[in-house]
Amino acid sequence: MASSVPTSALTIREAATPADCGEISALFTSIWGGHQHIPPELGRAIVESGGYVVAARRGDTVVGASVAVVGQSHGHLHLHSHITGVVPSEQRSGVGLALKRHQREWAREHDMERIVWTFDPLVRRNAVFNLARLGARATRYEVDFYGPVSDAINGDDDTDRLVVEWPTSGTEGPGPLPLSGDMISVATPPDIVALRASDAAAARRARLEVREALGSRVRAGWTIAGVSAEGSYLLVPPS
Repeated sequence: MASSVPTSALTIREAATPADCGEISALFTSIWGGHQHIPPELGRAIVESGGYVVAARRGDTVVGASVAVVGQSHGHLHLHSHITGVVPSEQRSGVGLALKRHQREWAREHDMERIVWTFDPLVRRNAVFNLARLGARATRYEVDFYGPVSDAINGDDDTDRLVVEWPTSGTEGPGPLPLSGDMISVATPPDIVALRASDAAAARRARLEVREALGSRVRAGWTIAGVSAEGSYLLVPPS
């Protein structure tokens, strides 16, 4: 179903009060269901410790939000984006892109060279958005990264994740790529969330197939070059 046409300008603002953190927490719960992914008191603690907690609004209504913490590796600070969500009616209206661009600008202003986050490799739309639209680079495949997470999106599935990095400078993504040279492709389900709800066994098979075809190759040194227009991962063998 097509998203509704926005009726007011989008604004993105950092959380400043406990009430702001409560609204953001409620948004995530409305999207994922299950437990509170970011309880209000945790959001407030992240704000106080210098992390990133923002809400995107249309008028007075929160339609998206993002929470990230400051990390460090190899002596350099980076922003670890833990969760970003957009209400279903706004998921094709540019809110997600606006949040990621805001996050990138925030990280750059705080002298961070990259943003790191994870996403489920089975969620095709996220693969296309992260790798093709933004130009983030997948660096690792992690099996059951979070352990059990029971909610309306993940169900009882294993939480395999791709870890991606996005530089805070440079251009955005190249878009979908063609299969060429010595690349191989790894297909993804059209809609894994719907498949989990309709056929849990088929969703489980898809998880194991992608884990073997994609995860084992990444661990063996293959590089994910991007995604195709059909939403398949394109991999290049080790040089």
